[in-house]
Amino acid sequence: MIFKTRKDGGSELWFSSYDIETLKKDKKLNFSAKNFKHILNNFVKIYIDYEAIRRRKKEKEKKISTVENVNFKNIEIIKDKVPEELFSNLKNESINKDQKNKFISGLTNTNAGVAKHFYVIKNFNKLGQYLNELVEEFLIKNNDYFLFPLFTKDVPLKLTKAWFNYQTKHQHIPSHLHDGLFSFVIWLQIPTENKFIFIYNDILGQTKEKEIILSKKDEGTILLFPSKLRHQVYPFFDTDDERISISGNILFETK
Repeated sequence: MIFKTRKDGGSELWFSSYDIETLKKDKKLNFSAKNFKHILNNFVKIYIDYEAIRRRKKEKEKKISTVENVNFKNIEIIKDKVPEELFSNLKNESINKDQKNKFISGLTNTNAGVAKHFYVIKNFNKLGQYLNELVEEFLIKNNDYFLFPLFTKDVPLKLTKAWFNYQTKHQHIPSHLHDGLFSFVIWLQIPTENKFIFIYNDILGQTKEKEIILSKKDEGTILLFPSKLRHQVYPFFDTDDERISISGNILFETK
């Protein structure tokens, strides 16, 4: 049994003499010219129906291809790897923390289960220079972030403060946002897998979460994002080692 395509694009179903003889020998079939015609017509009918299905599918695909998704503009955050030298210096400073540089935030002051904070001192200026580059990249990618002029003349941005976060087993950082225009997080030490979550509203006003699973490979990664983007850090339970990160804020320098 073979299919042949005609010049007009249609198809025909042909039985060879071998096929006919095979059908005759099949004891389950009452073979006759009438029955064979019936069998042949059924085959052709099935094939013709299949052709109709194919045509309808193509017509449907053609209609679907005219459908266009309209995406609403949103803000992109910046992700990068901290330069190796800066990362190494920050890591060394985090290990040799000085108690006099302890930072009591609004979160640590009210909740004993929250990670402890210490100010970044030795590498503060180098960190600020690097962050300036990321802010420029952010503004290139999000050129409508400032929808209206805020000042009558250019006002520079500056890193106001940065701090180490020391998170131990069972500790967390609850949902919060920051002061300023931009904030960031750098992961220096990740002893075990845990979660960092961004919380935001979609275009329908529904609360959504962007979950970031952190592991050892994320050490040295930085995220730069708008300060009013709410976020939180989940606890971990399977190691006594510390999870160390850096956070900070970038504001307009108006003085």
